[in-house]
Amino acid sequence: MSFISSLITTPAKVVTIADKKDEKTQTKLSHGIKGKVGKLNPIKTRLVFNSVLTSAANTVLNTAVAVDPSQSTEWSSFVNIFDEAKVTGGTVYFRITPGGAPANGTAEAILTYDPLDNSVYSSVDGALVASQHTGVLSVLPLGSSAATSGTPLPYTKTGNWTFRFKVPKSPQKVANATAADQENAAGNWISTNKSITPNFGWIKPFISIFGGTGTSVLDMHIVMEVSFRSRT
Repeated sequence: MSFISSLITTPAKVVTIADKKDEKTQTKLSHGIKGKVGKLNPIKTRLVFNSVLTSAANTVLNTAVAVDPSQSTEWSSFVNIFDEAKVTGGTVYFRITPGGAPANGTAEAILTYDPLDNSVYSSVDGALVASQHTGVLSVLPLGSSAATSGTPLPYTKTGNWTFRFKVPKSPQKVANATAADQENAAGNWISTNKSITPNFGWIKPFISIFGGTGTSVLDMHIVMEVSFRSRT
């Protein structure tokens, strides 16, 4: 085959500017654009769960409720996308409803936040040592009959008290903690891929007795400010 024949039977490939741009784009995608292709930006959002607690008759209500974002129904949507999560603070909207047949005219209540310890308080005075607390609240049942359950009279526009708390920014050292517990301590970024329950401290209420057969019902909506990020 002559040189001229080969030119006729094997047409030359025409490379356009568009082809070069496409090739450049594919190279960037295959090698990564400065190593950041596909990485998600950190986001901040709010997750909420509800906790309703009831005391026995003529008994104080004292417990510890974990600040646990996995209690929110929206948690799974985020952990399927992001690698790590961190609670930075939150707000508790709460009300206390006396029930049964209270003998006392009033009870005292307090909410605290503790980033390290889930041991409960045995008195209002004991809870006042917490660095984050509501102060002492007076719970007054309504109605002229002692047997009538009532709604408290919090001095707010919405009928609910509000307690704002802040989670420490830096990881907290937990005494005698296991490696998993220390990894999960307040102030840390926690992995969303491990089978550990997220825990960023505790909301610890104390409500004194109403006397008689009176009970206390504490209804809390715990709003957590949560950050999510991706490691890759």
